[in-house]
Amino acid sequence: MSTQTMEARAPEAQKAVARTPERSKTDGPAKPAARKRPPEPGSPAGRKTAAAILEVLGGERSPTEAAEALGVSLPRYYAIETRALAGFLAGCEPPSLGRRVAPEREVERLRRENERLTRDVARQQALARTASRAAGLASQPSPARAGKDGKRRKRRRPMARALRMAAALHPKAPEGMPSSSSPLVPPLSVAVVT
Repeated sequence: MSTQTMEARAPEAQKAVARTPERSKTDGPAKPAARKRPPEPGSPAGRKTAAAILEVLGGERSPTEAAEALGVSLPRYYAIETRALAGFLAGCEPPSLGRRVAPEREVERLRRENERLTRDVARQQALARTASRAAGLASQPSPARAGKDGKRRKRRRPMARALRMAAALHPKAPEGMPSSSSPLVPPLSVAVVT
């Protein structure tokens, strides 16, 4: 370039520099902030195992060398490699669409549904019993009242405790004396005072 062109451009360059505001030290750096690397996941032993498996899969080491480096037997190395590849495959699966339900919520939902269905069954059984009584049908024996052989037990006639006690307290009348008409009322005994 010629010197004239350089001189002509020099004032323009000076104006451009003058237009740029000066940054103070408190404004921050002019460069974009460098991104911090996230901490590496896993323990050092896990990272060492992963590196050994990747080296075997990449052809850098043999499985025997990797097993020796990890301090395990060859069959154990193959078991670790199989588990690692299964995890890798699971990690590559596409995520399921939709909302995921937590197991605790699913258990709670099933418990509530079970309670509701139990109430519905009890209500339907009561309605069926009422309808059969209204139609005059004999009710079927409940399994709780059935005997060991499945036949219905004969129901014992209830006896009130008061009636049993009255019968026990009732004195037996001698042969010649008439008994009172009511078995509940004991005969009156008259004491003769002299």
